Amino acid sequence: MQKKISLLSCILLMFSVLFLQGTFAYELDSAGTKDFGEEFSYHFIQYDGVEQEIDISENIKLILKGWTDESKSSVSGKIEIYTEMTNSTEEVTLDVTTERNELVITEDKKIDYRLVQSDSFKIEEVNPIELNTETDIIAENENGTSIEDVKIIDEYNTVIDQRTAYYLIEEDSQKVEITEEEYEFLNSVEDDEIKDESLNPVEDKETINESSEVEIEEDEEKITEVEVDSIEEASSEETPSEEPLTTPEEQSEETVNKNYMIQSNQNPSINYSTHVQTHGWLKTVKDGTLSGTTGEAKRLEAIKISIENMNDLGLNYSTHVQTYGWQDPVSAGKASGTTGKHKRLEAIKIELTGKNAKNYEVYYRVHSQTFGWLDWAKNGQPAGTEGLSKRLEAIQIQLVKKGGKAPGSTNKPFLTKPSVTYSTHVQFNGWMSAVKDGVMSGTEGESKRLEAIKIGLKDSPYSGGITYSSHVQGKGWINSVSNNSSSGTTGQGKRLEAIKINLTGEVAKHYDVYYRVHSQTFGWLDWAKNGEISGTEGLSKRLEAVELKLIEKGKKAPGSTARPSLTKPSVVYSTHVQTHGWINSVPDGAMSGTTGKAKRLEAVKIALKDAPYSGGITYSTHVQSKGWLKNVSNGAVSGTSGESKRLEGIKINLTGEIANHFDVYYRVHAQNFGWLGWAKNGMEAGSQGLSRRLEAIEIKLVSKGKGQSVNKEDAFKKIGTVENYTDYLINFSDMIDMQMAVTPKADGTGLLYASREFVEYYANPNNFSKDSSSYLQFINLSKTAGLSVTELYDKVLKGKGVFSGKTQAQAFINAGKKYNINEVYLISHALHETANGLSILSSGTIQVGEISKNKWVSIQPKGTYIAECKINAAGGCNWNITEDKKFNPKNAKNIKTTYNAFGIGALDQNPNILGSVRAYQEGWFKVEDAIMGGAQFISKGYLDQGQDTLYKMRWNPASPATHQYATHVAWAESQTIGMANIYNLLESYILHFDIPKFKNQPSASPKPTGDAQYDLDRALEGKAAITTSNLNFRTGPKTTNSIIRIIPKDTVVTIIGKNGGWYKVKVDGIAGWVSGDYIVVK
Repeated sequence: MQKKISLLSCILLMFSVLFLQGTFAYELDSAGTKDFGEEFSYHFIQYDGVEQEIDISENIKLILKGWTDESKSSVSGKIEIYTEMTNSTEEVTLDVTTERNELVITEDKKIDYRLVQSDSFKIEEVNPIELNTETDIIAENENGTSIEDVKIIDEYNTVIDQRTAYYLIEEDSQKVEITEEEYEFLNSVEDDEIKDESLNPVEDKETINESSEVEIEEDEEKITEVEVDSIEEASSEETPSEEPLTTPEEQSEETVNKNYMIQSNQNPSINYSTHVQTHGWLKTVKDGTLSGTTGEAKRLEAIKISIENMNDLGLNYSTHVQTYGWQDPVSAGKASGTTGKHKRLEAIKIELTGKNAKNYEVYYRVHSQTFGWLDWAKNGQPAGTEGLSKRLEAIQIQLVKKGGKAPGSTNKPFLTKPSVTYSTHVQFNGWMSAVKDGVMSGTEGESKRLEAIKIGLKDSPYSGGITYSSHVQGKGWINSVSNNSSSGTTGQGKRLEAIKINLTGEVAKHYDVYYRVHSQTFGWLDWAKNGEISGTEGLSKRLEAVELKLIEKGKKAPGSTARPSLTKPSVVYSTHVQTHGWINSVPDGAMSGTTGKAKRLEAVKIALKDAPYSGGITYSTHVQSKGWLKNVSNGAVSGTSGESKRLEGIKINLTGEIANHFDVYYRVHAQNFGWLGWAKNGMEAGSQGLSRRLEAIEIKLVSKGKGQSVNKEDAFKKIGTVENYTDYLINFSDMIDMQMAVTPKADGTGLLYASREFVEYYANPNNFSKDSSSYLQFINLSKTAGLSVTELYDKVLKGKGVFSGKTQAQAFINAGKKYNINEVYLISHALHETANGLSILSSGTIQVGEISKNKWVSIQPKGTYIAECKINAAGGCNWNITEDKKFNPKNAKNIKTTYNAFGIGALDQNPNILGSVRAYQEGWFKVEDAIMGGAQFISKGYLDQGQDTLYKMRWNPASPATHQYATHVAWAESQTIGMANIYNLLESYILHFDIPKFKNQPSASPKPTGDAQYDLDRALEGKAAITTSNLNFRTGPKTTNSIIRIIPKDTVVTIIGKNGGWYKVKVDGIAGWVSGDYIVVK
């Protein structure tokens, strides 16, 4: 043994010359601590299994979505990257380990992390300050050599680095680190000695030792240049180590010839070694023996494979590595995969090369995370998984003579992420080509029904299948079918209306099937999953398209799942009845309450059920001594309980999208009257000012426009009204001609010109029915309503900004009496013009002073402006407005706070500036002054001149297109909304109406919508223009109109016409509107 150690020392000395590159070793001071900065920093993630978002940087986000399986050994996630031009998402998997791992974000950015299981989520950035070394002996030999697993661990017990180290104990008992090549060489020498001893058993031990020593010394002298080069080459290779297993190319010619003679008489053998998580390189095994681990959840990270005992038989192999994908093939003895990067192998392909490859087949199978042992692959086929983020844990490889029997089943050696495929039968088109995984099947925007569907699974790694059932027009739900069978009908002209889809078997434990449909009228509904209904029932709506996706169990849905299906809506309601309390809810037209028992209704609750559209139901009740209460909605209580107050009236309305598809009808049983007529959509039902209790109610939903006609007088009893009709001798069309000459506006801002059709609609009295609030535009404003201060303040003005107060209430009443103006109109007008008393112009936030004759300063919260009047030939003002940011108030005299309650003088271009100057000129320095002064202005300027209705103020039928209060065609109607709201709050009043009649006045007509509202200047029609920036392409000439799409900069558009600052243009055959600020006409 002494001689052996001496010999080994000599060999080691020789290798120290050959291997000039020293072995890396950490220098650690175990007695102290040190801040290692960013060199070993990492993100320490304690994860609780719930979806979490982590901001990596300003534009990079890591989202952890959940455990990949029940073992909780890894987490599925995705990386979202946001840039100015694009957004991208990449699926990732993070392993639960004791080690620091690397996560590749982009080619230029990577992060290190460690992820552990925890009951709560926490993330911190760790900069280790204390590193310690732990070692485990893997192998220990009699010749003094050993292999040890060396780990560098920080204060969080995180393995910062791990490597396999090789050691030799020298004669002086000193332990020194050697290279892997030195270790292999020393132990190969030892093996040769043992072989020599076994071949010469008759020699005595001393002779053997001497002989061996001499032979080895001779071998040392005969080391060839080729051997030295191969050793140097091996020592310089980078991680992962690609030190080959012994191959013929590395042997001397004499040895090769000797081996050839041996191999020609032996069967070939396949050798392989795997690099396993935390274990490093395992010992080489061969011919079907397992390499790796099972039951330990350890990943394979790399593999080396070679063939012995056969010339002209080699192999190539390639591995699929986590995040890297398939690697380039390597040849016999080379490492495929990675080491030190914590990346799992997921699949492998192996194929034979050389002249003898035709005589053999290579079989291999892998033990995969979750799936266990897969079947055998052969000759370059993939074995393992792809797209499932599953680690390889072990492998077996075996050579079989050509035509020989496989080692086992070869059915499923390789698994991929499953996909769902589907095809639809479309009206007129027939069966569409099959698509998969979220791609639309069907049509959109063509109004074509789906008639049948086929669905199947492809490449499923699990047993099981897919079943589905469809809801067919006239047939309802039909029996389920499965796996690419047809569900629905063909040749019968029947639409599909809904669908249910389910996974079955083992695949259902690992995946959810999500699906959504494009339904007639509703468009794309939300996502359903796993047998939920997607589509509509009872609405007679066709399916037009469908999308399906498979999502791993527990992961996030592909979109909203709020409303995947819709059914016919119903209305349910309950009433609180005197002495009975709340009675059970009833639906759709059933009576709630009592009749013949003289029991009052005291409150009501109303709600919608199964509404297929957005929106809801709102309602208000008229309560004894309280009047109309504020609207409530969707099941809330309207009325009182415990106060013995009767309901006297009710109004019910649908809101949102459902109001476009259904009407709500209702009628009440009232004291003394019995059942009154039906009301609908917000009309009043019951009575007001007559002290009559409601005793019962019926409510129902009716498809839009399909219900019976209703009459306001039949449904609601109220204080009487007085109507008067005034005939005008002008033809209606001539009156419209005059109005068009003064450019009436289609909007309240005065920027868009109204079309003739739009003007005709609002100027025609026949378009406004008696049962609508719009009819109040014909009320005679010179007749007061006779209101009290308390009623006016309590029910109307409380909380209305600058008008909130009994002093202001009294001012409105005084103004009405003094100037013979309906005070409801005055208040409505003031609230409308001042945004309920909160506008800058009305609320005393503007100060005005006089600079000189005809020149004023308007000091506002957001700027100071100079307004100068240039007297024109007509005696009016041409205003010159400028902003003065440095104005000194000392340069103006008699600066006062102003109030303008009616927007008088607030011209479209500069309303706050000119309106405040007008208030200054009129001396409106208190709210009461502004109310009285505004009333005087309206009375003298309009009422005293015969313009005593809102209609007359807007259109002046006695002298059309002159002396008109506003340019907006809908101004009169817009005023009536506020008036109606006020009247509905009051207990009693008298209404006097004066309705105009023109010669050849047309009957009622529909209100123009969309582009029909706007007048087009077609002077530039057909001209081309170019966009100067990315530009919103809208459905109408307002920023509130919907965006059709974004038109890129430098796009050529064709002009159709112009209205105000907007152009109607055509792009790619589609007409829409763009702002004129961002196009240049060629």
